[in-house]
Amino acid sequence: MAIFAVPLYLNQKNNRLKKLKNGICPSCGATPTQFYDEANKVMFNTSPIKAEVLKKNCCGGEIEIKYSCNKCDLTEVHNS
Repeated sequence: MAIFAVPLYLNQKNNRLKKLKNGICPSCGATPTQFYDEANKVMFNTSPIKAEVLKKNCCGGEIEIKYSCNKCDLTEVHNS
C-alpha cells in the first residue's frame, strides 16, 4: 500500500504547486482577475496568491517559497 501512496502524494503536491504558481488557490479556488483601464489603455492583473522567499542559498540549491492566499488564509511552503 505504501508503494502506491507515495507517488499519489507526490502527484497531488505537484498539482497544488502548479496551481499556486499559476495564481490559483487550491483550497478555495480563487483565480487571478484582470482589469482594463480604458483611459490609459493598460491591463492590470491581480492575483490572490502572494509568494514570499523564505530561504535562499547563495550558490544555488533549493529555494523555500511561502505561498499565501488573500481570500482564505491558506499558507504553504514549497521548495523550488
